[in-house]
Amino acid sequence: MALNFVAAEDGLEDGPKLLALARELKVSRAEAVFYVLRLRRLVLHEGNHLTGALAKNYTAADLAAFLECRCKPSRLVEVLKRACFLGWRKGRGFFYPDWKHTITGQYAHERESDRLWHAQKRKENRDGRQTSPDVARPSDDASADSRPTSNRILEEGRKEGENRPPGPPRPGGASERASARWEWLAEHAPSPQNRSVCEAILRVMPDEEWALVQRAYDATLRTGPPIALSRKTLATLDWGTDRFLRQQAYFRFRARSKPAKNGQPKPIDAAADLLARQQASDRYVTELLADPAASAAQRETARRAWLASPVNGGRQPPWETSPDPPPVLEELSAN
Repeated sequence: MALNFVAAEDGLEDGPKLLALARELKVSRAEAVFYVLRLRRLVLHEGNHLTGALAKNYTAADLAAFLECRCKPSRLVEVLKRACFLGWRKGRGFFYPDWKHTITGQYAHERESDRLWHAQKRKENRDGRQTSPDVARPSDDASADSRPTSNRILEEGRKEGENRPPGPPRPGGASERASARWEWLAEHAPSPQNRSVCEAILRVMPDEEWALVQRAYDATLRTGPPIALSRKTLATLDWGTDRFLRQQAYFRFRARSKPAKNGQPKPIDAAADLLARQQASDRYVTELLADPAASAAQRETARRAWLASPVNGGRQPPWETSPDPPPVLEELSAN
C-alpha cells in the first residue's frame, strides 16, 4: 500500500513546541517545520505507519542525516525529545509521540482501514458469503455497492456540523497566501516539487524574501543595478523548489551596487617603464657596492642578480661604466 501523504496542521509554525524547537536549534521557523515534516515522512515510509515507530536499528546519526540537520545528532535528538516531536524507549527505539493525532497518522489509519475492508470484501466475493460484521466499513452511511470514503473524520464532521454552531473563523490569509505563492512557483520555477514543504516555508516567509524569490526565478524582475551571476548561483535555479527555499538560495540574487570608477586607467608607456626599472636596478647595485659595511659575499650576490635579471639583458654593468668609481670598486677591480 503506497502512503505518500505528509501534511502539517494549520498553525503548526506558530505552536509553542515548534517555536521552542527552532529556538534551541537556532534555526528559522521554516526550517523547523521542514524538520518535523521530514521526520513524519521517515516514519511513514520507513517505520510503522500505524504506531509511528521506527525500526530499532535507527540511530541518532541516521535521523540527522535524513533530516539534513547540520547540528550534532545527539543534540538534535535531545531537542526533538524536549519539543515532544520524538520519543525513545528501551527495546523499542525511536517513535513519534501522539502519531495517531497528527494528520499524517490519521491518514495512515484511514488507508489501513480501507485496505482491510477491501481485502475482506474481495474474500467474501470469492467465497460468496455476506459481509462479516467484525470488519467495520470506514463510512457507515455508504451504500453496500459503493466504494467507502477514505476520510471518515471529514464525513462525520460534515454530518455533525448541521447540529453544531459555527466555530470561530480560522486564521485568515496565511494558507491562501502560501497557496498563491506556490502557484506562482509552479508556473515559473524549473523544478517545482514537494508542495507541502514549500507551502509550509512560504506561509511564514516575509514579503521581502518572497520578492527575492520572484527576482531569482523571473529574469524580467531583476531591476536596479546589474548583478554578476556565477554558474554556481545560476545552478541553484535548477534545484527543487523545496531545497531552494530551505537553503535560502534566493539571497544570492540580491542586487549589489558596484563602486564607480573615477576616470580611465592611465596608459602604460612600455619604454618609459623599462627605463625606470633599469635605473632602479643600477641604483641599487651601485649603492650596495659603494657601501663600506657590505661584505664581499653580498656584493658578489648583487652583481650576479643584476646580470641574471632580464631587465638588464645586453647592458654593460654599472660598476664597469662608472666614471668615478668609489674606493671600494677600485679595490674590487684591483683584486
